Amino acid sequence: MPPLMHSTPGQAILARPGRFIRGECLGAFGVHPDPTKSKNPGARDVIKVVIKVVENLNKSSNLRAKFEDLETELLGEVLKVVKHAPQRWLSMVRTMERIIRLWHALRKLYSDEGKVFPLEEGDNKNGVLQLYSLLEPLCMITRDGQYGGAPMMADIYMKMGILKMGMLNLEKELKVYETPRVGENGLPDREEQNKPLPHKMVAHGNLHPAAKKAREELCRALVARLFGRYWAGCVDPSFVDSSCLLTPPYSSGIHISAMKLTEEEGDYLPTGLTVLTPTTDEDVEDKKAEAWGMIKKRAIQAVKEDQAQANGSGDGGGDAGPFKRARTSGNGSARNDAGEDHFAVLCTAGAVEQSGSGDDGDLSVAGEIQRSRALQMNSSDLQPRDVLNYWKQSGRHAFPALNYVAQQRFGSQAYAAQIERDFSTGGLLGASNRNRLDEYWVEMVLFLKANFQCIPGYDDIPNMDSKSIRECLPAKFKGTNEYLLDAEMALDPLENKTPPNTSAIGDNGDG
Repeated sequence: MPPLMHSTPGQAILARPGRFIRGECLGAFGVHPDPTKSKNPGARDVIKVVIKVVENLNKSSNLRAKFEDLETELLGEVLKVVKHAPQRWLSMVRTMERIIRLWHALRKLYSDEGKVFPLEEGDNKNGVLQLYSLLEPLCMITRDGQYGGAPMMADIYMKMGILKMGMLNLEKELKVYETPRVGENGLPDREEQNKPLPHKMVAHGNLHPAAKKAREELCRALVARLFGRYWAGCVDPSFVDSSCLLTPPYSSGIHISAMKLTEEEGDYLPTGLTVLTPTTDEDVEDKKAEAWGMIKKRAIQAVKEDQAQANGSGDGGGDAGPFKRARTSGNGSARNDAGEDHFAVLCTAGAVEQSGSGDDGDLSVAGEIQRSRALQMNSSDLQPRDVLNYWKQSGRHAFPALNYVAQQRFGSQAYAAQIERDFSTGGLLGASNRNRLDEYWVEMVLFLKANFQCIPGYDDIPNMDSKSIRECLPAKFKGTNEYLLDAEMALDPLENKTPPNTSAIGDNGDG
């Protein structure tokens, strides 16, 4: 499996969860190309049975033709089962899912050939289903990090914490997927083929020995190699501190539960790590306060150094002060009068632009702060008159995927999912309030409409007249015509055009 994609040295840190998952899955599931390095020979034997079925199906053109005819008869469609290398575990997960969905058709194929279906010999069926149930959530995390436009370390880290509380918690039952249900005639139900696989809950003690071993090894690896670094104190704040702190689920309390260690998990920690388990909520809060102080200090220093270079000074000061460029236009002084400190100003929409200077760790910290702030902002944090300033200084760094998305026609149903995925990047799943996402999506639409000619490299974005603004709004937007008119009037002076008339926007007052 190739490493997670990254575009800057600072973002290289984002690849580490992928390497962790890849390395531990190779061992825990026994799919390492070197049999002597497998920690779970039983799992390797089960997966070899799946691979053998796929090989037999693909090496004989006659058998493959019979199977395709059988699929058409039973399912009404032909689903390919592609070859794959066993060490490429992401493709192996997809193949295992396809085998599970075609289970009944494969069994009939072997029955018609007068052969024993190998996947149902002994306890192979339980082994395949349970190993797939362990692999599938890990595959989802890796896929989100590998193929996202700008994956956030915080989201990946938090998802692993949720895995520790659920799927890898040996005291809880495991969600085990099952083969598709059959109809009254004993044949596969076509309507079930495109539905999620059915599942049941199985206690850890009742799992297949290979699945039980894989679950234990993954839990051990997750605590020792990932959460052990959190409690030991890591010199890499982008990997540990911002990953734990700058994420929406923290405010809802999930972070506290995810970071705690039980007494059993304490046995998995590296030798020499002095952490008293079980850890309490207070322990996590103390660790959070300590880590937050460090990341705050480093982020402020990064801004000072960047400002000093911009002013042509090397002493980190300057008459303008280190935070002047870290403020938005308009009501910046009023925000400071209200009691916000300099670090709060750093986290506002107009955060200082990353110029590529400074230490990679510092820049990565600042980048995490910018992305976190952007993912949690709402319309009151970013007024329409500040959108252009925000985009120039922070938005184009926090949302590089917009380079592609902005060229699509907003409001098109065909691109709605892609727009939401790329605009929110990895934070969409972590956002607790979907309406908040819609609000700043609307502001970006208004910004692109009024200022597309001002965006470097975005000259080919289609111009939208005022009549199409209503069509661009997401379904959940509840703004009024007055809000839209005010927004356009605030943006209009940037291009020196006259404000649109109210009738051009629409007549519905409820949005």
